[in-house]
Amino acid sequence: MPDLPSYSELFLDLPLYSKIRFDREADDTDYVYDLKRERHQFDAHCVGCEKESTFRRVMLETGSPPGPGIFGRANQEFFAVEFRCTRVGHRMVFFFHVLENVLVKMGQSPSMESIAGADIEKYRKVLGDNYFSELHRATGLASHGVGIGAFVYLRRIFERLIQDHYAEHVDKHSELEGFQTLRMDEKIAVLKNSLPPLLVETKATYGILSNGVHLLDEATCLKHFPVVRAAIILILEQDLKARAAKDAEENLKQKIADLSGNLKNKSKAEKNGR
Repeated sequence: MPDLPSYSELFLDLPLYSKIRFDREADDTDYVYDLKRERHQFDAHCVGCEKESTFRRVMLETGSPPGPGIFGRANQEFFAVEFRCTRVGHRMVFFFHVLENVLVKMGQSPSMESIAGADIEKYRKVLGDNYFSELHRATGLASHGVGIGAFVYLRRIFERLIQDHYAEHVDKHSELEGFQTLRMDEKIAVLKNSLPPLLVETKATYGILSNGVHLLDEATCLKHFPVVRAAIILILEQDLKARAAKDAEENLKQKIADLSGNLKNKSKAEKNGR
């Protein structure tokens, strides 16, 4: 039987309707019991605060959760697990169904897409509206168990980012003969000076994406989705910092030019006044 996911993985990463099988004859029943009763907490993007926050399990003064069971009958139970943001108290709720030896996350609010979508909003200026929408859509598909479709969008975004970095290389240096016919790992190697070092070291990422589209099944794509998405976020984060540095530089240049102009005008006025 495969290892059970950690509770943070269950709450934040596991797509809806994924089935977690546990052994009632072993200690696995504690997994469901602790899910309903323990004081869990995790860090995640808060949609209400629009920033990272710590979420803690809602418990009564008695130390028990507020009625986790919604209803149930023999070998079947529905229950909710509620968390509150420690900053303001924004709610995050997860709904589960247990049927015999299978646990299913039936729903959550806010949705995985809303949480991830809010967290990646800052990359819109790097990707542009169209490709940002595709990154947002990939997250939404993965949250609903559509792994192959999510991989298609991630691959498109990955290819776009590599092409953008090549365009920057051409602007600063010159075109590289035969670049467009290179394999993706070769393109990454050629652009190693303008890409995140970790991505260059793990350039097999694109191979995983291609295999996901052509060879892997839904479950395997979903399993690898967080890793591949993280590789794309790594590039976006670097590009965002580079853009912020460039904007700051241009802003400083403008301020220096304005200051220099003001000083010259002041000096000229003083000379004319003599």
